[in-house]
Amino acid sequence: MTNNFVELLNKTRASQSCEDPVKSLHLINEYKVNQYFRRHIMIRSEVYVNTVKFFACIFAVLSFESIADVRLWVSDATTNGAIGARAGADAFCQSDINRPSVASSTTRAFISINLSDRVLDMPTLYSIPQNEVIRSADGITLIAANFAALLNTDTTPLLAPVDTTVTEVFTGSSFFGGLLNSCAFFSDASGMFPGTIGNPSLTSQTYLTIGPSDCITPRPLYCITYTAPSAVNSSIDLIDLY
Repeated sequence: MTNNFVELLNKTRASQSCEDPVKSLHLINEYKVNQYFRRHIMIRSEVYVNTVKFFACIFAVLSFESIADVRLWVSDATTNGAIGARAGADAFCQSDINRPSVASSTTRAFISINLSDRVLDMPTLYSIPQNEVIRSADGITLIAANFAALLNTDTTPLLAPVDTTVTEVFTGSSFFGGLLNSCAFFSDASGMFPGTIGNPSLTSQTYLTIGPSDCITPRPLYCITYTAPSAVNSSIDLIDLY
């Protein structure tokens, strides 16, 4: 028998002297009811607190998700096949007037140069985020769900064309980002070697590869501008719920 219960009995005896057994019984029942609700409310409160903390932790984790800005676009300037390999192609894109203004970003040519530097290798070689959505130069239009979606257009088309105003760009790539004809590793414009081109106004695999063409005719390039993934701090203040 708890101290509270003894205290309640003493109070009943002192006030009623057991002359009113009904009221005494009510007091005892009131005690039992209070104890019942106190016990269950405490249990439910503990469950509630733990539930709140659990979802607070989930929200905190989600609020620190990795977010990067990745944009695929077409250069305004044109070049023949003698671009200067990777270094020349990247410099070409970096100096183009169509390059989107994105803080702390890197810009490279979206192009296959040789067997060790292909479009499909670019995430590994150049730390391009693989799980972020791909947008156009305006930062609004969705082109693909992620980098992999750029390379499976034989089965799933792009969400939107890269550029509807251009019909030919040098790519040197197959539809899955492998190496095809690359104007002798994009170092030749003599006409002796072919170069694969794509059509930016299309959303099928032909956006990367229509087929081989000459390396003499000046054409634009695909370029990709991206930022490194960064944590977004939501500044959550978790209150001590206990």
